[in-house]
Amino acid sequence: MVIFFLKGASKSLSVELEDYFQILGKQETTCSKQAVSKARMKLKHEAFIVLNDAAVEEYYDTNYKSYKGYRLLAVDGSMIELPPGESIREEYGSSNNSKQRVNCGWSVVFYDVLNEMIVSAKLHEYGKSERQYLLEQANQIRTDGKQKRDLIIADRGFPSLAVFVQLQQMGYDFLIRYNGEQFLKELKELVTNDDDDMVIEVTLDGSEKRRKNAELQELLRKGTSRMMRLRVVKIKLPSGGNEYLVTSVLDSKELQKDDLKQIYGYRWGEEEHFKFQKHSVELENFSGKTSESIRQDYYSKILILNLHSVLVQEAEKQLAEEQANKKDELKYERYKINRNISYGLVHREIIALLNSENGDWMNVYDELIKKLKRYKTPVIRGRSNPRKRKWTLKYPPNKRRAI
Repeated sequence: MVIFFLKGASKSLSVELEDYFQILGKQETTCSKQAVSKARMKLKHEAFIVLNDAAVEEYYDTNYKSYKGYRLLAVDGSMIELPPGESIREEYGSSNNSKQRVNCGWSVVFYDVLNEMIVSAKLHEYGKSERQYLLEQANQIRTDGKQKRDLIIADRGFPSLAVFVQLQQMGYDFLIRYNGEQFLKELKELVTNDDDDMVIEVTLDGSEKRRKNAELQELLRKGTSRMMRLRVVKIKLPSGGNEYLVTSVLDSKELQKDDLKQIYGYRWGEEEHFKFQKHSVELENFSGKTSESIRQDYYSKILILNLHSVLVQEAEKQLAEEQANKKDELKYERYKINRNISYGLVHREIIALLNSENGDWMNVYDELIKKLKRYKTPVIRGRSNPRKRKWTLKYPPNKRRAI
């Protein structure tokens, strides 16, 4: 059942079962949809969480990419459409943005933008505090022993004095974008003057609004210092506007302004990863209609995403080594593996990779890596021209399904 769900059930269960047994070489074996539903009731979704934690722990036991010693964790949330049903709506909530109420949850992901690994992912109730989900998962990473020298990157939905304080108390550094005109009164000076990099002091009870903030007052009652120091930078955008970033890294020699600009730019990798989750992995394509089946599908896809990333990294490593002596023959300086095609290949071969009866695992692995290397795309830096859409097709030719 674990391997079956890692392969995914994006098509009809009857078709998926036929494919599954054919890949195993057991074409004569039959299984009904009802049997699958009965069997999955004996499988806890926590199994996929434990397996993913083991994979992440193993990955970070080896050398991994960092930025001046920091592991860069971008955090963001995304709405996930869920199957219909009153019990699902009661547990996760629904969206009222359309004429029809749609059941949905909120997926919050801590994504290592340099190593392209999901360090933490959780499906939460929709409509609750995104900041609270950030703190909850950050604390879970710490208590599970998965914390490194982490720098958390977040967008304008996350800045909060209470969040800043609690992240620092947990041992995290952060870099968070904020609205320059409306966030903290202490930051207004940066908007109006010519300074673009400064350290300020903020008092947690320095205004009536903060004194009425229950979260801040609770932190103060627990002995949190009234004063905290923050570093803020102003970055000029090509459009002519300004981008404002606040960070806990006060030393401008350790991380210069250009470093902070580059680090925040890496956050775009998580935006692309959310798009990949929804379109290539079909994260919202659930095979069941119960809360437990939804969690099984969600967490099994998080695990396969990390396994896919590890395989792609190995393929790219080998590709770079092979092309090192062919630089004069290459049109572009660097190539990467096509994520959409590679996921389709991994999705198809995962059964052969994980089948306990497979006595020739290394050959299957090597053949898969060889296939992944065939589908490469050039890395073109500095692309900024807007893409013009003439029309929207239901089945666009440049976005074909991989699974």
